[in-house]
Amino acid sequence: MSNNDNYFVQVTMTPEQARTVVQALDVLSRIHMGQFDRISEPFWDKVKDRNKLLEGLLMARKQCFPELAGNMAHSHGIAGGIKQEGKVAYDLLQVIRQCEAFARRPEGGLTVDFDAPLWVSDSTPRPTAKLTNVLDRLADI
Repeated sequence: MSNNDNYFVQVTMTPEQARTVVQALDVLSRIHMGQFDRISEPFWDKVKDRNKLLEGLLMARKQCFPELAGNMAHSHGIAGGIKQEGKVAYDLLQVIRQCEAFARRPEGGLTVDFDAPLWVSDSTPRPTAKLTNVLDRLADI
């Protein structure tokens, strides 16, 4: 933290925006883990030759992570030796994902989306997210 980091950033998002942010944070955390094959998943419907795409991603991954085995089956764990930026992305992903999940299903569910965040970064204080009713939000404008 630098000397001028004594502030918080509050963002209000629509459900669509929250899902987009979660997807972006997921991709960033997977890049840091070396899961390059997973970063192409949003584009599978547009790719003509998936094998060629995966070959290119494997070559890029070998440049970034020479310590990983030659195939896409191996990667670093999220809590392992990856950069803090990837861990922070994962922490944020979990917080926003959980908030959005409870907005969709207030009674909860059995998927990982409803689990309490498993903190992996050293960031403190921990990020938070809260649901705001649309009518309450409009009253503030």
